[in-house]
Amino acid sequence: MRILNRYFLFFPICFCLPLCGRDAVLDIADKFFDSGFYDEAISEYQRYIFFNDTGADVSYSYYKIGLAYRNLYNPEKSLDAFEYSAATAFTDSMKDERKIDIAVNYIAWGRYSEAKLVLLKLISFSKIPEIRRKASLFLGVTHLYCYEWESAKD
Repeated sequence: MRILNRYFLFFPICFCLPLCGRDAVLDIADKFFDSGFYDEAISEYQRYIFFNDTGADVSYSYYKIGLAYRNLYNPEKSLDAFEYSAATAFTDSMKDERKIDIAVNYIAWGRYSEAKLVLLKLISFSKIPEIRRKASLFLGVTHLYCYEWESAKD
């Protein structure tokens, strides 16, 4: 019954998409995501990326795909989507924020050495002080998870 409700709810919207602006697809994808229909949200975000491969919201779409895969407990696809999100970001601050998200996901999936590498690169090379502070915080958290007490104090 839930599946039928889902399709009857969003079926009329699909006919209106060609009449709406380009953000209508993202709005529908966001509604799917917020409702917990992650597979459908991923499909809509990928549809947006297919038709708008150079748009400003491509990085956002990949980011939301990464979140959806994370919620579906698929770490590899989640991390791949976050990598694409960082690669397609327009500003340095957005790229660095996406790299923080990548490191947080590495930590969440227990891949601490990869998280340390990403965070150390951000601490060393980021031009934005806020990003360096966030990266330092998450590096300390990573040291705690690895039982590296002396390193975590720094």
